[in-house]
Amino acid sequence: QVLVGRRGWIPETPEAFLACVCAEDRERVREAFRQGAGSGEAFDVDFRVQPRGGQPKYAHLDVEFQRDAHGRVVGARGSLQDVTEYRAAQARIHE
Repeated sequence: QVLVGRRGWIPETPEAFLACVCAEDRERVREAFRQGAGSGEAFDVDFRVQPRGGQPKYAHLDVEFQRDAHGRVVGARGSLQDVTEYRAAQARIHE
């Protein structure tokens, strides 16, 4: 199942990406992007996404920023993982 966007497509802007994040987690993820882009420091964050027609999923996002020769942030790259099963296993362990 696709977590955000659709197969073969990744949202091109942070706001398009954030639209896929569950409303309760959106501001926390937005703030992680803001702080990371402002400082240029890599970050990771866990949050829930709401796939179309499916149950909410837990996701883990790692982002690092690219800088130009003057140290300005000019891009970002990262990975997004579905950690739903991992979170469920953790919950079972702690029951």
